[in-house]
Amino acid sequence: MRTGKNLLPLLTIAMMVALPSYSSAAQVSVTTTATIDSVQPTDTIRPDETITTTNASVAQAYLSPGSYVLVTRGVPVRIVASSRLDWPPPYRVATERYSPQVTLSADGSLNGYVAGLPFPLLDANDPAIATKIIWNYTYRPMYSDDFDIRYPEMATYSPWNDSTPVNYFIVGHMAQYNNVGRVEVPPIP
Repeated sequence: MRTGKNLLPLLTIAMMVALPSYSSAAQVSVTTTATIDSVQPTDTIRPDETITTTNASVAQAYLSPGSYVLVTRGVPVRIVASSRLDWPPPYRVATERYSPQVTLSADGSLNGYVAGLPFPLLDANDPAIATKIIWNYTYRPMYSDDFDIRYPEMATYSPWNDSTPVNYFIVGHMAQYNNVGRVEVPPIP
């Protein structure tokens, strides 16, 4: 059985499906908006360049608001060339081997799953596509079957006071062990 953390995406989809049913058909309208790309042809950011406080404004269009704040406060960002990011080979092999046997039951539960991506080929006209997307998200490619860290520190800050944390946690031992869908660390299916 999966943990509660995997229920959030399912609940989000359920809310997205349920919320429109509260409005009447006369009130529903469809609008389209144009998205304007903030990246300009004159921007000159190249691989191997380092973004610092002195040239942060040049990179602002490329950075998320949070990353931009970090750069303006002294955190350097080194630009690297983009490259293709493939699935780990064991995950790809498991997807090719086991995905043909995966099915959904009437209640949306997964049948026949062993490892890899359960539904690598999706049809937009499939009435169960949302459920399949959630299962794909749940068993997405990870770069390790397990992680085990000691004493991670976490802090949250108020947007109005970034000098004193609102919450500060030190966890003595944090670990995750995927017992379903393992592809790299024994026991492998």
